[in-house]
Amino acid sequence: MCRIVLFFLLCLPLSCYSQQAIIDSLIQRNQVISDEIEKIDNWNKISDLYKTQNPNQTQHYAQKALLIADKLNYDKGRASAYMNLGNASVVLGDYASALNFFTNAKNIYEDLELASEDFENGLARAYGSIGVVFSEQGNYTKSIEYHLKALKIYETTNREDMLAKVYNNIGIVYKERKENFKALKYFQKAKELQEKINDATIGITTTNIGNIYLGLNDYEQASLYYDKAKFYFDKYPNYRGEGELYNNLGV
Repeated sequence: MCRIVLFFLLCLPLSCYSQQAIIDSLIQRNQVISDEIEKIDNWNKISDLYKTQNPNQTQHYAQKALLIADKLNYDKGRASAYMNLGNASVVLGDYASALNFFTNAKNIYEDLELASEDFENGLARAYGSIGVVFSEQGNYTKSIEYHLKALKIYETTNREDMLAKVYNNIGIVYKERKENFKALKYFQKAKELQEKINDATIGITTTNIGNIYLGLNDYEQASLYYDKAKFYFDKYPNYRGEGELYNNLGV
């Protein structure tokens, strides 16, 4: 039975053509501008755009951003580069490196202690990413600790899309700890928010709810939620998620 974690690198889908057009435009822009801060931000944007399709390119452009940001002591650029490097490491399955990069980003955000919502959400994203890595490493106590840190910030900044991701990922941790009813509580909280904001990842959360009922041998409820998940995947295509849904239906 598969489990589906919502990594904090997930974003709204762009067509390959649109994404490459944006990347090409940013690269061309960086060839003619002299503003080093803008260059750093653009390299980070390019790195972020590659994160779902080419982790090696994500690493390449994040390192370009980090090199200049270190020279200028530009903390926002450094933190963004570390987050991008962490995301690339997650996709490549190098969780030790991912934890190191995400922790570097966290430390920068914590040291800045700025009251702006932008930096608060950056810190929350670092906390949530660390929580995911700890979950993947089987350190569920530390995972819950960091997810709750992220949850507190997202509740303050009212980021419902990110709250839904954190709720889902806390549910995953409790499921791995065999605390199925706690897991179900968080999955349901995630699904309620996703329904409210029309979140494209709702099929993943609905599949996870079905998995809980499958683990409880409640096949009627499991089938009900898997059918709902299929409806959401038809509405918001996600081939990996739908493939894992079919695997669970087979079980």
